[in-house]
Amino acid sequence: MFNHGGHEEAVALQREKSALFLEEYHHEHQERGLPLTDILIKNNLIFESLRSKIFPETNLLLFSKDVYDSYVANQDPMTFTFVLASSTANKELASVLKFLEIFSTFPLKPKAYFLLIDWPRFHDDKTPQSTVNSYQEISNRVGAFFHLCHNSPQIDVIEAPQITAFMKSHEELLKEKDFQTDLAWIERFYEREHSYYRLSPEQAYLDLIVRRFIAFYANEMIFSQHARSEKNYLITTELHKRLLKCYRAGCTILNISLEAQNA
Repeated sequence: MFNHGGHEEAVALQREKSALFLEEYHHEHQERGLPLTDILIKNNLIFESLRSKIFPETNLLLFSKDVYDSYVANQDPMTFTFVLASSTANKELASVLKFLEIFSTFPLKPKAYFLLIDWPRFHDDKTPQSTVNSYQEISNRVGAFFHLCHNSPQIDVIEAPQITAFMKSHEELLKEKDFQTDLAWIERFYEREHSYYRLSPEQAYLDLIVRRFIAFYANEMIFSQHARSEKNYLITTELHKRLLKCYRAGCTILNISLEAQNA
């Protein structure tokens, strides 16, 4: 059961820490001349979108600083890569577009990439079920939103064969100690969670591989194109903070809460 009271308290605490950080940071850069109130208002709007109780605190402060720098100093634009699992993409997209909508009020336009992942599910019969069937609908919704924002996103559809090829060409990664540690954790996690009981044991292994692949793809295929900018963010909608570590990303992860859509 989602604890709204505890969640709201956590969000309020994070918002307060971020505001204090921005006030101090702004004091160090007063020559930029932007009213702090404007930044704080937009920072609060971002929190209303994120509202994630597993939002990493260190990443939160870095994100606030990057928004400030991009907004005030007109530095390199921020780059967001949004991860959408095709079977749940329509639900996730509502949170993503709400997050991006805030930036339409900023005098900056972040670069947006969408990874629509063919994230198959292995059920009791152990037959992988492909889920890439919503690309056109996702593309239409994203396209309509960005038409209003006068911006052009990039949508990459990642299909199962690409992930399989990644597994074969990076076998050494799968033998690393941290991979085995993450695999043991995710297997125990699935055993405890009632919603996963119908999935076969292969699912935990596959899900870990997919998360490793997402981080690799974002770093090698997207963020490498923006080497001048350090404002690269991988945006996820995970439900447990430990799953964020499974990406082993060389980039900063932000986590958007799907609960915010019903708040």
